[in-house]
Amino acid sequence: MLNIKVVSSLDEETAGELAFLEKEIFRGYNEKSLLSKKDFLDYAENPENIILLARKEGLLAGYAVVIPFKDVIESLVEYDPEIVNEDIEDKYYGESIAIIESLRKQKAAVELTRSVVDEIKKRGAKKFVVHIRSKRGSHDEATGSFLTKGKILRTIPDWLGTGKDFDYVEYEI
Repeated sequence: MLNIKVVSSLDEETAGELAFLEKEIFRGYNEKSLLSKKDFLDYAENPENIILLARKEGLLAGYAVVIPFKDVIESLVEYDPEIVNEDIEDKYYGESIAIIESLRKQKAAVELTRSVVDEIKKRGAKKFVVHIRSKRGSHDEATGSFLTKGKILRTIPDWLGTGKDFDYVEYEI
């Protein structure tokens, strides 16, 4: 069981821990696609953004950074020109949702995602968009069966130079 907490601010130390965890979890990914300490601090400044910290036995084990979809469009156009055609109202985007590998088989990612969705609902959003490594089918394992079946908007080949294909998946919440 994780201790998951929504935070409204981050101190320098916690932001540094998050940046370190991001690099560890996404080892081998293009550096430019990873969130830095400054990125985490910047996200924490906007009260519309949602940041959740997941701890196991007091240690940081995962996190989620979720932002209003309207705020992410410009940064994603470079990788996905079609994104400008998406409806942006009442929608949040999972900028980064991650859990340490040792907890993944314990359904910790589902627990964290459920907390994200609960917080998004509290803010009145009706949809949640994430990019998930392409499985060419169901993404239920990553998001949990509590979400209605997601609609794959598009598959982006070689997401951010990772060599991996990712799907944009939209969920009604």
